[in-house]
Amino acid sequence: MNTLAASLITAIIFGLIHFRPYLGSSAWFTIVQIILVQGGARVWFNHAYLKTKSINTSWGVHYIYDLIAFVIGGIL
Repeated sequence: MNTLAASLITAIIFGLIHFRPYLGSSAWFTIVQIILVQGGARVWFNHAYLKTKSINTSWGVHYIYDLIAFVIGGIL
C-alpha cells in the first residue's frame, strides 16, 4: 500500500475514533464533520511523522492543534 492511501485510511479511522465526543444532533453530520476535521488533521500529523520519522513530532503537532482549538473555543 502506498503512503498516501495508508495516510487517508488512518485519517478516516482517526476521525471515526472521535465519534462519541463530537456526536451532535445528527449522526451523519457528525461523521462527515469528524472525518473532515479530525481526519484532515490526522493527515498533517502523519505528514509530520513521515518527514521526521519521530512520533514525538506527530504528537507535538497534535498537541499544538488541540491547544489552538481550545484557545479559540475558549475565546468564542
